[in-house]
Amino acid sequence: MAEAKRNYGNIIAITIVVILAAGYYILRSNGIIMKERHFYAYFNDVKGLQASSAVQVNGVRVGKIADITLSSKQYIKLVLTVNDDVKLPQGTRAELSSAGLTGDKIINLIPGNGPGLLADETTLPTGLDTSVMPVSVQVTPYIETFKSILNASDITLNGINELIRTGTLTSFTNALISLETDTRSYAKLAAGVNKKSDEIVHTIDDFSHSTAKLAAKNKDIRNTITNADSSTTRLAAKPLRQNVESIQASLQTIRKSLKDINDNNKLLNDKKAYNDANASLQQTTNNMQSTMEHPKGFRIIGKSKK
Repeated sequence: MAEAKRNYGNIIAITIVVILAAGYYILRSNGIIMKERHFYAYFNDVKGLQASSAVQVNGVRVGKIADITLSSKQYIKLVLTVNDDVKLPQGTRAELSSAGLTGDKIINLIPGNGPGLLADETTLPTGLDTSVMPVSVQVTPYIETFKSILNASDITLNGINELIRTGTLTSFTNALISLETDTRSYAKLAAGVNKKSDEIVHTIDDFSHSTAKLAAKNKDIRNTITNADSSTTRLAAKPLRQNVESIQASLQTIRKSLKDINDNNKLLNDKKAYNDANASLQQTTNNMQSTMEHPKGFRIIGKSKK
């Protein structure tokens, strides 16, 4: 009997140990019971942060606020408990922030750059996330801006209504239409002026070329006149008086020869008289030709020489 009672007690003890071990395992698996490390942070104002509020890293809960106390220097001391499996590098900062739409305050740990890891019970540098401000404070600047825009729009609309009521807007619109029409007319006129300017430039170029040609022709004419003047000068220098006297002498010789022919009928028998008459006629012909070609005292250019 005693042996049975002893076995029964052993079974109960073993069962209790198994239940406790299983319960510990379950609690630890659910994050209720686990080994933790402690860190400290100091703030001037925690904005309603409460004990047991979450401690997060990149949006993941890794611990909680274990204690909130007011220190002797009017700073608020926070004791943060962080799961032991979370390794925080040196330089990690604790920021007071808000979570979700409800605005619940939390501590958000911003991991540092190391190189080492933080030891247990280290005091963390702190900061404030602007999202912890009340919604009304965050929205107020936008509301004020929206009010200003509405007021400006109202003033603008009132001004437009006044312009419509007084007919000023219609007059202004007509003036703009007239200005546009005038602008188009001026543009067409300017295009015409540019075209005429191009034509004038071409005309001036043609006139310049014609002037150059006339200058060349004028030079040729001057050379021709100079040559003619030289020729007439040479022609004027011919001995007209001498030619006339020679012609007169030849005529006298011809008369004498004809008289001898008529009087003595020597032409057929006197060869000398025939030769003299023939030479006189030839000389007379030459002198007449020279006189006709080069009359003395006449010049094509300039005055005649006497």
